[in-house]
Amino acid sequence: MTDTAPEHTASPEDEVWVQVGKYFGPRTGMVQSLSNLAGACFITVYFTFLDDVPKTRFNLIEDALISVILFLFLVLVGWVLYRRWYRDIAVYIKCKIRHRDIDAVLERRAQKKVLNVPVATSAVSMFNWTLAAVIVTVMNVLEPYEGIQDADLVMYSVKLFAGIIFGGLITSATIFFIMESFCRRHLHHFFPQGGLLQVKGVFRLNLRLRIMLTFVFASFIPITDVALVTYEKARMITVADPQEVLSSLGTIICFALLIDLSLAFLLSHLLAKIIVAPVTEMKEAMTRVERGDLHASVRVSDNNELGILGNHFNRMTEGLRDRYQIKKSLAMAREVQQDLLPRKSPDIEGLDIAGNIIYSDETGGDYFDYISPLNPQTPEIGVVVGDVSDHGIPSAILMASTRAFIRQRAALGGDLSTLVNDVNFQFTRDVEDSGRFMTLFFLSIDLTHETLTWVRAGHDAAMIYDPVLDTFDELKGEGVALGVEGEFQFNEYSRQGFGKGQVILMATDGLWEAVNHDGEMFGKQRILQMIRRNAHQSAQKIKRVILDRVQAFSRADVPEDDITLVVIKRT
Repeated sequence: MTDTAPEHTASPEDEVWVQVGKYFGPRTGMVQSLSNLAGACFITVYFTFLDDVPKTRFNLIEDALISVILFLFLVLVGWVLYRRWYRDIAVYIKCKIRHRDIDAVLERRAQKKVLNVPVATSAVSMFNWTLAAVIVTVMNVLEPYEGIQDADLVMYSVKLFAGIIFGGLITSATIFFIMESFCRRHLHHFFPQGGLLQVKGVFRLNLRLRIMLTFVFASFIPITDVALVTYEKARMITVADPQEVLSSLGTIICFALLIDLSLAFLLSHLLAKIIVAPVTEMKEAMTRVERGDLHASVRVSDNNELGILGNHFNRMTEGLRDRYQIKKSLAMAREVQQDLLPRKSPDIEGLDIAGNIIYSDETGGDYFDYISPLNPQTPEIGVVVGDVSDHGIPSAILMASTRAFIRQRAALGGDLSTLVNDVNFQFTRDVEDSGRFMTLFFLSIDLTHETLTWVRAGHDAAMIYDPVLDTFDELKGEGVALGVEGEFQFNEYSRQGFGKGQVILMATDGLWEAVNHDGEMFGKQRILQMIRRNAHQSAQKIKRVILDRVQAFSRADVPEDDITLVVIKRT
Protein backbone atom coordinates (compact mmCIF):
# COMPACT_ATOMS: atom_id res chain seq x y z
CA MET A 1 0.00 0.00 0.00
CA THR A 2 1.33 3.45 -0.90
CA ASP A 3 0.79 6.35 1.46
CA THR A 4 -0.45 9.47 -0.23
CA ALA A 5 -0.40 12.94 1.23
CA PRO A 6 -3.83 14.34 1.98
CA GLU A 7 -5.01 16.80 -0.61
CA HIS A 8 -5.39 20.40 0.43
CA THR A 9 -9.03 21.33 0.75
CA ALA A 10 -9.69 24.89 -0.26
CA SER A 11 -11.48 26.95 2.35
CA PRO A 12 -14.50 29.11 1.45
CA GLU A 13 -12.25 32.16 1.71
CA ASP A 14 -9.84 30.61 -0.81
CA GLU A 15 -12.72 30.02 -3.22
CA VAL A 16 -13.77 33.64 -2.84
CA TRP A 17 -10.32 34.88 -3.78
CA VAL A 18 -10.18 32.45 -6.71
CA GLN A 19 -13.39 33.98 -8.02
CA VAL A 20 -12.04 37.49 -7.43
CA GLY A 21 -8.94 36.57 -9.44
CA LYS A 22 -11.07 35.26 -12.30
CA TYR A 23 -13.13 38.40 -12.29
CA PHE A 24 -10.25 40.88 -12.40
CA GLY A 25 -8.38 38.70 -14.90
CA PRO A 26 -10.25 36.82 -17.65
CA ARG A 27 -13.69 38.31 -17.04
CA THR A 28 -12.41 41.86 -17.15
CA GLY A 29 -10.67 41.06 -20.44
CA MET A 30 -13.90 39.57 -21.77
CA VAL A 31 -15.89 42.69 -20.86
CA GLN A 32 -13.32 44.87 -22.60
CA SER A 33 -13.20 42.67 -25.69
CA LEU A 34 -16.98 42.37 -26.08
CA SER A 35 -17.53 46.09 -25.53
CA ASN A 36 -14.85 47.02 -28.02
CA LEU A 37 -16.17 44.43 -30.48
CA ALA A 38 -19.64 45.93 -30.28
CA GLY A 39 -18.25 49.42 -30.82
CA ALA A 40 -16.08 48.26 -33.72
CA CYS A 41 -19.05 46.54 -35.38
CA PHE A 42 -21.17 49.69 -35.19
CA ILE A 43 -18.39 51.87 -36.61
CA THR A 44 -17.63 49.34 -39.37
CA VAL A 45 -21.28 49.03 -40.38
CA TYR A 46 -21.66 52.78 -40.52
CA PHE A 47 -18.60 53.53 -42.65
CA THR A 48 -19.06 50.46 -44.84
CA PHE A 49 -22.76 50.57 -45.61
CA LEU A 50 -24.25 53.88 -44.51
CA ASP A 51 -21.70 56.60 -45.25
CA ASP A 52 -22.03 58.27 -48.66
CA VAL A 53 -18.43 59.37 -49.12
CA PRO A 54 -16.80 57.32 -51.94
CA LYS A 55 -14.61 54.49 -50.69
CA THR A 56 -11.07 54.22 -51.99
CA ARG A 57 -11.47 50.45 -51.82
CA PHE A 58 -14.43 48.23 -51.12
CA ASN A 59 -14.14 44.47 -50.95
CA LEU A 60 -16.40 42.94 -48.31
CA ILE A 61 -14.34 39.80 -47.70
CA GLU A 62 -11.03 41.63 -47.76
CA ASP A 63 -12.29 44.42 -45.48
CA ALA A 64 -13.81 41.92 -43.06
CA LEU A 65 -10.57 39.94 -42.90
CA ILE A 66 -8.52 43.08 -42.31
CA SER A 67 -10.97 44.21 -39.61
CA VAL A 68 -10.74 40.85 -37.82
CA ILE A 69 -6.94 40.82 -37.95
CA LEU A 70 -6.76 44.43 -36.75
CA PHE A 71 -9.23 43.72 -33.95
CA LEU A 72 -7.31 40.66 -32.75
CA PHE A 73 -4.06 42.62 -32.89
CA LEU A 74 -5.54 45.43 -30.80
CA VAL A 75 -7.02 42.91 -28.33
CA LEU A 76 -3.53 41.45 -27.90
CA VAL A 77 -2.05 44.92 -27.38
CA GLY A 78 -4.72 45.78 -24.84
CA TRP A 79 -4.29 42.46 -23.03
CA VAL A 80 -0.51 43.00 -22.73
CA LEU A 81 -0.94 46.55 -21.44
CA TYR A 82 -3.59 45.57 -18.91
CA ARG A 83 -1.67 42.52 -17.66
CA ARG A 84 1.43 44.61 -17.01
CA TRP A 85 -0.61 47.18 -15.12
CA TYR A 86 -2.62 44.47 -13.31
CA ARG A 87 0.45 42.63 -11.97
CA ASP A 88 0.24 43.98 -8.38
CA ILE A 89 -3.41 42.94 -8.09
CA ALA A 90 -2.59 39.46 -9.40
CA VAL A 91 0.27 39.01 -6.91
CA TYR A 92 -1.95 40.23 -4.06
CA ILE A 93 -4.71 37.75 -4.96
CA LYS A 94 -2.22 34.87 -5.24
CA CYS A 95 -0.85 35.68 -1.79
CA LYS A 96 -4.37 35.65 -0.40
CA ILE A 97 -5.13 32.27 -1.98
CA ARG A 98 -1.84 30.75 -0.78
CA HIS A 99 -2.05 32.39 2.67
CA ARG A 100 1.22 34.23 2.26
CA ASP A 101 2.17 37.34 4.16
CA ILE A 102 1.47 40.56 2.28
CA ASP A 103 3.71 43.53 2.91
CA ALA A 104 2.17 46.95 3.36
CA VAL A 105 3.63 48.35 0.12
CA LEU A 106 2.07 45.61 -2.02
CA GLU A 107 -1.24 45.97 -0.22
CA ARG A 108 -1.33 49.73 -0.82
CA ARG A 109 -0.44 49.30 -4.50
CA ALA A 110 -3.07 46.60 -4.99
CA GLN A 111 -5.76 48.64 -3.22
CA LYS A 112 -4.91 51.71 -5.27
CA LYS A 113 -4.97 49.79 -8.54
CA VAL A 114 -8.15 47.88 -7.82
CA LEU A 115 -9.91 51.22 -7.32
CA ASN A 116 -8.47 52.39 -10.64
CA VAL A 117 -9.55 49.31 -12.64
CA PRO A 118 -12.45 51.17 -14.35
CA VAL A 119 -10.27 54.07 -15.48
CA ALA A 120 -7.40 51.72 -16.43
CA THR A 121 -9.58 49.51 -18.63
CA SER A 122 -11.22 52.51 -20.29
CA ALA A 123 -7.79 54.10 -20.85
CA VAL A 124 -6.47 50.90 -22.49
CA SER A 125 -9.59 50.79 -24.63
CA MET A 126 -9.16 54.42 -25.70
CA PHE A 127 -5.52 53.77 -26.54
CA ASN A 128 -6.56 50.87 -28.79
CA TRP A 129 -9.20 52.97 -30.51
CA THR A 130 -6.71 55.76 -31.12
CA LEU A 131 -4.24 53.25 -32.53
CA ALA A 132 -7.01 51.79 -34.71
CA ALA A 133 -7.94 55.27 -35.96
CA VAL A 134 -4.34 55.96 -36.98
CA ILE A 135 -3.87 52.56 -38.67
CA VAL A 136 -7.18 52.63 -40.59
CA THR A 137 -6.71 56.24 -41.69
CA VAL A 138 -3.16 55.58 -42.91
CA MET A 139 -4.34 52.45 -44.76
CA ASN A 140 -7.10 54.49 -46.40
CA VAL A 141 -4.63 57.13 -47.58
CA LEU A 142 -2.00 54.67 -48.83
CA GLU A 143 -4.43 52.39 -50.73
CA PRO A 144 -4.38 53.18 -54.48
CA TYR A 145 -7.62 54.59 -55.81
CA GLU A 146 -9.00 55.98 -59.06
CA GLY A 147 -11.30 58.84 -59.73
CA ILE A 148 -11.35 60.44 -56.31
CA GLN A 149 -10.21 63.98 -55.81
CA ASP A 150 -7.65 64.82 -53.15
CA ALA A 151 -10.19 66.99 -51.36
CA ASP A 152 -12.65 64.09 -51.12
CA LEU A 153 -9.91 61.80 -49.85
CA VAL A 154 -8.84 64.29 -47.19
CA MET A 155 -12.46 64.82 -46.12
CA TYR A 156 -13.14 61.10 -45.90
CA SER A 157 -9.86 60.44 -44.01
CA VAL A 158 -10.61 63.15 -41.46
CA LYS A 159 -14.17 61.90 -41.12
CA LEU A 160 -12.95 58.32 -40.75
CA PHE A 161 -10.42 59.26 -38.07
CA ALA A 162 -12.92 61.42 -36.17
CA GLY A 163 -15.60 58.73 -36.40
CA ILE A 164 -13.33 56.06 -34.96
CA ILE A 165 -12.18 58.38 -32.16
CA PHE A 166 -15.81 59.28 -31.46
CA GLY A 167 -16.73 55.60 -31.29
CA GLY A 168 -13.75 55.00 -29.04
CA LEU A 169 -14.83 57.72 -26.61
CA ILE A 170 -18.32 56.28 -26.30
CA THR A 171 -17.05 52.70 -26.00
CA SER A 172 -14.40 53.64 -23.42
CA ALA A 173 -16.94 55.60 -21.37
CA THR A 174 -19.30 52.63 -21.49
CA ILE A 175 -16.49 50.30 -20.38
CA PHE A 176 -15.71 52.65 -17.49
CA PHE A 177 -19.28 52.58 -16.19
CA ILE A 178 -19.66 48.82 -16.72
CA MET A 179 -16.39 48.06 -14.94
CA GLU A 180 -17.23 50.42 -12.10
CA SER A 181 -20.55 48.66 -11.58
CA PHE A 182 -18.89 45.24 -11.63
CA CYS A 183 -15.97 46.27 -9.41
CA ARG A 184 -18.15 47.36 -6.50
CA ARG A 185 -19.12 43.68 -6.01
CA HIS A 186 -15.57 42.78 -5.02
CA LEU A 187 -13.99 45.92 -3.55
CA HIS A 188 -14.94 44.93 0.00
CA HIS A 189 -12.56 41.95 -0.24
CA PHE A 190 -9.65 44.38 -0.63
CA PHE A 191 -10.99 46.74 2.04
CA PRO A 192 -12.45 44.55 4.81
CA GLN A 193 -12.13 47.44 7.28
CA GLY A 194 -13.31 50.10 4.83
CA GLY A 195 -11.11 53.06 4.01
CA LEU A 196 -11.68 53.27 0.24
CA LEU A 197 -11.84 57.03 0.40
CA GLN A 198 -8.53 57.33 2.26
CA VAL A 199 -6.54 55.83 -0.63
CA LYS A 200 -4.62 58.54 -2.48
CA GLY A 201 -3.84 58.67 -6.18
CA VAL A 202 -7.23 57.27 -7.19
CA PHE A 203 -9.49 58.63 -9.93
CA ARG A 204 -12.79 59.59 -8.33
CA LEU A 205 -15.90 60.54 -10.27
CA ASN A 206 -18.39 62.39 -8.09
CA LEU A 207 -22.11 61.91 -8.57
CA ARG A 208 -22.69 65.35 -10.09
CA LEU A 209 -20.12 64.77 -12.84
CA ARG A 210 -21.32 61.18 -13.29
CA ILE A 211 -24.88 62.37 -13.92
CA MET A 212 -23.61 65.04 -16.31
CA LEU A 213 -21.56 62.50 -18.28
CA THR A 214 -24.51 60.14 -18.43
CA PHE A 215 -26.60 62.98 -19.82
CA VAL A 216 -23.90 63.83 -22.37
CA PHE A 217 -23.47 60.26 -23.63
CA ALA A 218 -27.11 59.23 -23.33
CA SER A 219 -28.83 62.40 -24.56
CA PHE A 220 -26.61 65.20 -25.84
CA ILE A 221 -24.33 63.15 -28.10
CA PRO A 222 -27.16 61.11 -29.69
CA ILE A 223 -29.18 64.25 -30.44
CA THR A 224 -26.11 66.02 -31.81
CA ASP A 225 -25.22 62.96 -33.90
CA VAL A 226 -28.66 62.80 -35.51
CA ALA A 227 -28.64 66.57 -36.06
CA LEU A 228 -25.26 66.49 -37.86
CA VAL A 229 -26.28 63.57 -40.07
CA THR A 230 -29.54 65.32 -40.96
CA TYR A 231 -27.69 68.53 -41.78
CA GLU A 232 -25.20 66.70 -44.01
CA LYS A 233 -27.95 64.88 -45.88
CA ALA A 234 -29.91 68.12 -46.30
CA ARG A 235 -26.92 69.65 -48.06
CA MET A 236 -26.77 66.70 -50.49
CA ILE A 237 -30.37 67.19 -51.66
CA THR A 238 -29.22 69.95 -54.02
CA VAL A 239 -26.68 67.72 -55.80
CA ALA A 240 -28.25 64.26 -55.52
CA ASP A 241 -31.58 62.54 -55.98
CA PRO A 242 -33.79 63.82 -53.12
CA GLN A 243 -35.64 60.51 -52.85
CA GLU A 244 -32.39 58.62 -52.51
CA VAL A 245 -31.05 61.12 -49.99
CA LEU A 246 -34.21 60.89 -47.86
CA SER A 247 -34.12 57.10 -47.98
CA SER A 248 -30.47 57.12 -46.92
CA LEU A 249 -31.26 59.65 -44.20
CA GLY A 250 -34.04 57.46 -42.82
CA THR A 251 -31.76 54.43 -42.73
CA ILE A 252 -28.99 56.34 -40.95
CA ILE A 253 -31.40 57.88 -38.42
CA CYS A 254 -32.88 54.47 -37.62
CA PHE A 255 -29.38 53.04 -37.18
CA ALA A 256 -28.30 56.00 -35.03
CA LEU A 257 -31.45 55.80 -32.90
CA LEU A 258 -30.93 52.08 -32.35
CA ILE A 259 -27.39 52.64 -31.17
CA ASP A 260 -28.19 55.77 -29.18
CA LEU A 261 -31.22 54.29 -27.42
CA SER A 262 -29.27 51.14 -26.54
CA LEU A 263 -26.45 53.28 -25.18
CA ALA A 264 -28.87 55.52 -23.28
CA PHE A 265 -30.60 52.52 -21.72
CA LEU A 266 -27.31 50.90 -20.71
CA LEU A 267 -25.80 54.05 -19.19
CA SER A 268 -29.03 54.98 -17.40
CA HIS A 269 -29.30 51.46 -16.01
CA LEU A 270 -25.70 51.55 -14.77
CA LEU A 271 -26.20 55.00 -13.21
CA ALA A 272 -29.36 53.88 -11.45
CA LYS A 273 -27.65 50.71 -10.25
CA ILE A 274 -24.65 52.61 -8.89
CA ILE A 275 -26.94 54.97 -6.95
CA VAL A 276 -29.84 52.71 -5.98
CA ALA A 277 -27.82 49.70 -4.76
CA PRO A 278 -25.90 51.46 -1.95
CA VAL A 279 -28.94 53.57 -1.00
CA THR A 280 -31.05 50.41 -0.72
CA GLU A 281 -28.38 48.77 1.41
CA MET A 282 -28.27 51.81 3.69
CA LYS A 283 -32.06 51.83 3.95
CA GLU A 284 -32.05 48.20 5.05
CA ALA A 285 -29.28 48.89 7.56
CA MET A 286 -31.20 51.88 8.94
CA THR A 287 -34.26 49.67 9.37
CA ARG A 288 -32.14 47.24 11.40
CA VAL A 289 -30.83 50.09 13.55
CA GLU A 290 -34.39 51.33 14.06
CA ARG A 291 -35.27 47.86 15.36
CA GLY A 292 -32.41 48.01 17.84
CA ASP A 293 -29.63 46.22 15.94
CA LEU A 294 -26.69 48.55 16.58
CA HIS A 295 -24.32 46.12 14.84
CA ALA A 296 -25.91 46.91 11.48
CA SER A 297 -23.44 48.25 8.92
CA VAL A 298 -23.21 48.84 5.20
CA ARG A 299 -20.59 47.47 2.87
CA VAL A 300 -18.72 50.46 1.49
CA SER A 301 -18.00 49.68 -2.17
CA ASP A 302 -18.36 53.12 -3.72
CA ASN A 303 -15.53 55.52 -4.35
CA ASN A 304 -17.76 58.61 -4.31
CA GLU A 305 -20.22 60.54 -2.13
CA LEU A 306 -22.22 57.37 -1.51
CA GLY A 307 -19.07 55.79 -0.13
CA ILE A 308 -18.62 58.80 2.15
CA LEU A 309 -22.24 58.42 3.26
CA GLY A 310 -21.67 54.72 3.94
CA ASN A 311 -18.55 55.48 5.98
CA HIS A 312 -20.47 58.05 8.03
CA PHE A 313 -23.28 55.55 8.58
CA ASN A 314 -20.86 52.90 9.84
CA ARG A 315 -19.17 55.43 12.11
CA MET A 316 -22.61 56.49 13.34
CA THR A 317 -23.61 52.94 14.29
CA GLU A 318 -20.21 52.43 15.88
CA GLY A 319 -20.76 55.60 17.88
CA LEU A 320 -24.25 54.42 18.82
CA ARG A 321 -22.80 51.16 20.10
CA ASP A 322 -20.23 53.04 22.15
CA ARG A 323 -22.89 55.41 23.41
CA TYR A 324 -25.13 52.49 24.31
CA GLN A 325 -22.32 50.88 26.29
CA ILE A 326 -21.57 54.18 28.00
CA LYS A 327 -25.25 54.68 28.80
CA LYS A 328 -25.40 51.14 30.13
CA SER A 329 -22.33 51.71 32.28
CA LEU A 330 -23.66 55.05 33.48
CA ALA A 331 -26.99 53.45 34.35
CA MET A 332 -25.14 50.90 36.46
CA ALA A 333 -23.08 53.68 38.04
CA ARG A 334 -26.28 55.61 38.76
CA GLU A 335 -27.78 52.53 40.37
CA VAL A 336 -24.70 52.06 42.52
CA GLN A 337 -24.68 55.73 43.52
CA GLN A 338 -28.37 55.65 44.37
CA ASP A 339 -27.63 52.69 46.64
CA LEU A 340 -25.13 54.87 48.48
CA LEU A 341 -27.81 57.45 49.28
CA PRO A 342 -30.26 57.00 52.17
CA ARG A 343 -33.08 54.69 51.13
CA LYS A 344 -35.45 56.24 53.66
CA SER A 345 -35.50 59.00 56.22
CA PRO A 346 -34.54 58.11 59.80
CA ASP A 347 -37.43 57.39 62.14
CA ILE A 348 -36.64 59.55 65.17
CA GLU A 349 -39.20 60.71 67.65
CA GLY A 350 -39.38 64.48 67.60
CA LEU A 351 -37.92 64.85 64.09
CA ASP A 352 -39.49 64.78 60.64
CA ILE A 353 -36.80 64.53 57.96
CA ALA A 354 -37.05 64.32 54.15
CA GLY A 355 -34.21 64.50 51.64
CA ASN A 356 -33.77 64.14 47.90
CA ILE A 357 -31.23 64.50 45.08
CA ILE A 358 -31.89 65.25 41.42
CA TYR A 359 -28.79 64.70 39.29
CA SER A 360 -28.22 66.62 36.07
CA ASP A 361 -26.39 63.60 34.63
CA GLU A 362 -26.74 59.89 35.26
CA THR A 363 -24.36 60.44 38.16
CA GLY A 364 -23.25 63.51 40.06
CA GLY A 365 -21.26 64.97 42.90
CA ASP A 366 -24.05 66.03 45.23
CA TYR A 367 -24.35 64.07 48.43
CA PHE A 368 -26.47 63.85 51.54
CA ASP A 369 -26.52 61.32 54.34
CA TYR A 370 -27.82 60.65 57.80
CA ILE A 371 -25.17 59.65 60.34
CA SER A 372 -26.59 58.04 63.46
CA PRO A 373 -25.43 57.90 66.12
CA LEU A 374 -22.52 60.29 66.02
CA ASN A 375 -21.74 59.52 69.64
CA PRO A 376 -23.06 56.34 71.27
CA GLN A 377 -23.27 58.17 74.62
CA THR A 378 -25.55 60.94 73.30
CA PRO A 379 -28.80 60.72 71.32
CA GLU A 380 -27.50 62.73 68.38
CA ILE A 381 -28.14 62.42 64.67
CA GLY A 382 -25.90 63.86 62.03
CA VAL A 383 -27.13 65.24 58.71
CA VAL A 384 -24.55 66.01 56.06
CA VAL A 385 -24.93 67.69 52.67
CA GLY A 386 -22.04 68.02 50.22
CA ASP A 387 -21.32 69.17 46.69
CA VAL A 388 -18.28 68.00 44.72
CA SER A 389 -17.08 70.45 42.08
CA ASP A 390 -18.45 69.68 38.61
CA HIS A 391 -20.63 66.63 38.06
CA GLY A 392 -20.54 63.30 36.28
CA ILE A 393 -18.49 60.15 36.89
CA PRO A 394 -15.37 61.79 38.46
CA SER A 395 -17.51 63.74 40.92
CA ALA A 396 -19.55 60.63 41.72
CA ILE A 397 -16.38 58.72 42.57
CA LEU A 398 -15.22 61.48 44.92
CA MET A 399 -18.68 61.63 46.45
CA ALA A 400 -18.57 57.88 47.14
CA SER A 401 -15.10 58.04 48.67
CA THR A 402 -16.11 61.01 50.87
CA ARG A 403 -19.18 59.12 52.07
CA ALA A 404 -16.93 56.22 53.06
CA PHE A 405 -14.51 58.59 54.86
CA ILE A 406 -17.34 60.24 56.80
CA ARG A 407 -19.04 57.02 57.82
CA GLN A 408 -15.81 55.34 58.82
CA ARG A 409 -14.62 58.35 60.79
CA ALA A 410 -18.01 58.91 62.45
CA ALA A 411 -17.95 55.35 63.77
CA LEU A 412 -14.80 56.22 65.73
CA GLY A 413 -16.57 58.98 67.70
CA GLY A 414 -15.16 62.33 68.71
CA ASP A 415 -16.28 65.89 68.20
CA LEU A 416 -17.61 67.16 64.89
CA SER A 417 -14.70 69.45 63.99
CA THR A 418 -12.15 66.66 64.45
CA LEU A 419 -14.25 64.39 62.24
CA VAL A 420 -14.32 66.95 59.42
CA ASN A 421 -10.59 67.68 59.87
CA ASP A 422 -9.76 64.00 59.35
CA VAL A 423 -12.08 63.69 56.36
CA ASN A 424 -10.56 66.79 54.79
CA PHE A 425 -7.05 65.39 55.23
CA GLN A 426 -7.96 62.15 53.42
CA PHE A 427 -9.94 63.94 50.73
CA THR A 428 -7.08 66.34 50.00
CA ARG A 429 -4.69 63.42 49.54
CA ASP A 430 -7.08 61.94 46.97
CA VAL A 431 -7.58 65.06 44.85
CA GLU A 432 -4.05 66.49 45.33
CA ASP A 433 -3.32 68.87 42.42
CA SER A 434 -6.41 67.99 40.36
CA GLY A 435 -8.14 71.22 41.34
CA ARG A 436 -11.22 69.38 42.55
CA PHE A 437 -12.85 70.19 45.86
CA MET A 438 -16.01 69.51 47.82
CA THR A 439 -18.15 71.85 49.89
CA LEU A 440 -19.75 70.32 52.96
CA PHE A 441 -22.20 71.21 55.68
CA PHE A 442 -22.30 68.81 58.61
CA LEU A 443 -25.10 69.32 61.16
CA SER A 444 -25.51 67.45 64.43
CA ILE A 445 -28.86 67.55 66.24
CA ASP A 446 -29.11 66.78 69.95
CA LEU A 447 -32.82 66.52 70.76
CA THR A 448 -32.26 65.99 74.47
CA HIS A 449 -30.62 69.37 74.90
CA GLU A 450 -32.24 70.91 71.79
CA THR A 451 -28.80 71.85 70.54
CA LEU A 452 -27.60 72.27 66.97
CA THR A 453 -23.89 71.80 66.26
CA TRP A 454 -22.36 72.20 62.83
CA VAL A 455 -19.21 72.53 60.77
CA ARG A 456 -19.26 74.54 57.57
CA ALA A 457 -16.68 73.63 54.91
CA GLY A 458 -17.21 76.21 52.19
CA HIS A 459 -20.87 75.24 51.80
CA ASP A 460 -23.92 77.51 51.83
CA ALA A 461 -25.20 77.94 55.36
CA ALA A 462 -28.26 75.98 56.40
CA MET A 463 -31.41 78.05 56.98
CA ILE A 464 -33.68 77.69 60.02
CA TYR A 465 -37.20 79.05 60.19
CA ASP A 466 -39.08 79.81 63.41
CA PRO A 467 -42.83 79.98 62.67
CA VAL A 468 -43.59 81.52 66.07
CA LEU A 469 -41.35 84.52 65.49
CA ASP A 470 -41.67 84.25 61.68
CA THR A 471 -37.92 84.70 61.32
CA PHE A 472 -35.17 83.05 59.31
CA ASP A 473 -31.63 82.57 60.57
CA GLU A 474 -28.56 81.11 58.89
CA LEU A 475 -26.28 78.58 60.54
CA LYS A 476 -23.16 80.49 59.60
CA GLY A 477 -19.53 79.65 60.14
CA GLU A 478 -16.09 79.81 58.60
CA GLY A 479 -14.29 77.06 56.76
CA VAL A 480 -12.76 76.26 53.36
CA ALA A 481 -13.97 73.55 51.02
CA LEU A 482 -12.56 70.05 51.43
CA GLY A 483 -9.49 69.47 49.29
CA VAL A 484 -8.27 73.06 49.32
CA GLU A 485 -5.94 72.79 52.32
CA GLY A 486 -5.30 69.43 53.93
CA GLU A 487 -4.07 70.83 57.26
CA PHE A 488 -6.92 73.29 57.71
CA GLN A 489 -8.52 73.19 61.18
CA PHE A 490 -12.29 73.55 61.06
CA ASN A 491 -14.27 75.23 63.79
CA GLU A 492 -17.35 73.79 65.36
CA TYR A 493 -20.37 76.08 65.83
CA SER A 494 -23.45 75.53 67.94
CA ARG A 495 -26.86 77.03 68.66
CA GLN A 496 -29.09 76.43 71.61
CA GLY A 497 -32.74 75.90 70.91
CA PHE A 498 -34.50 73.89 68.25
CA GLY A 499 -38.15 74.26 69.19
CA LYS A 500 -41.28 72.58 68.04
CA GLY A 501 -42.41 73.55 64.54
CA GLN A 502 -39.05 74.98 63.52
CA VAL A 503 -37.80 73.99 60.04
CA ILE A 504 -34.21 73.60 58.84
CA LEU A 505 -33.29 73.54 55.14
CA MET A 506 -29.92 72.19 54.01
CA ALA A 507 -29.33 72.32 50.25
CA THR A 508 -26.80 72.67 47.45
CA ASP A 509 -26.58 75.73 45.22
CA GLY A 510 -28.28 73.92 42.33
CA LEU A 511 -31.58 74.56 44.12
CA TRP A 512 -31.63 78.36 44.16
CA GLU A 513 -29.37 78.81 41.13
CA ALA A 514 -31.85 77.07 38.81
CA VAL A 515 -32.65 79.40 35.89
CA ASN A 516 -35.60 79.75 33.54
CA HIS A 517 -35.56 80.32 29.77
CA ASP A 518 -35.01 84.05 30.30
CA GLY A 519 -31.89 83.42 32.35
CA GLU A 520 -33.57 84.50 35.60
CA MET A 521 -32.31 82.70 38.71
CA PHE A 522 -34.81 81.08 41.09
CA GLY A 523 -33.12 82.61 44.13
CA LYS A 524 -33.30 81.99 47.86
CA GLN A 525 -36.19 84.37 48.50
CA ARG A 526 -38.68 82.15 46.71
CA ILE A 527 -37.47 79.20 48.78
CA LEU A 528 -37.90 81.13 52.03
CA GLN A 529 -41.43 82.13 51.04
CA MET A 530 -42.36 78.51 50.31
CA ILE A 531 -40.97 77.40 53.67
CA ARG A 532 -42.94 80.14 55.44
CA ARG A 533 -46.19 79.24 53.66
CA ASN A 534 -45.79 75.50 54.17
CA ALA A 535 -44.14 75.35 57.59
CA HIS A 536 -47.24 73.65 58.99
CA GLN A 537 -46.85 70.81 56.47
CA SER A 538 -44.71 67.69 56.85
CA ALA A 539 -41.05 67.70 55.83
CA GLN A 540 -41.91 65.49 52.86
CA LYS A 541 -44.58 67.93 51.72
CA ILE A 542 -42.29 70.94 52.10
CA LYS A 543 -39.60 69.17 50.10
CA ARG A 544 -42.07 68.25 47.35
CA VAL A 545 -43.49 71.78 47.10
CA ILE A 546 -40.01 73.27 46.72
CA LEU A 547 -38.90 70.78 44.05
CA ASP A 548 -42.14 71.12 42.07
CA ARG A 549 -41.89 74.91 42.11
CA VAL A 550 -38.26 74.85 40.97
CA GLN A 551 -39.07 72.46 38.12
CA ALA A 552 -42.05 74.58 37.03
CA PHE A 553 -39.84 77.67 37.12
CA SER A 554 -37.01 76.19 35.03
CA ARG A 555 -39.33 74.17 32.75
CA ALA A 556 -36.63 71.55 32.40
CA ASP A 557 -36.97 67.83 32.95
CA VAL A 558 -33.28 67.66 33.83
CA PRO A 559 -31.66 70.51 35.79
CA GLU A 560 -28.47 72.18 34.64
CA ASP A 561 -26.83 71.42 37.97
CA ASP A 562 -27.36 68.76 40.61
CA ILE A 563 -30.05 69.66 43.15
CA THR A 564 -29.97 68.39 46.74
CA LEU A 565 -32.10 69.40 49.68
CA VAL A 566 -32.85 68.05 53.14
CA VAL A 567 -35.79 69.39 55.13
CA ILE A 568 -35.70 68.85 58.92
CA LYS A 569 -38.75 69.73 60.99
CA ARG A 570 -39.02 69.61 64.78
CA THR A 571 -42.23 67.89 65.82
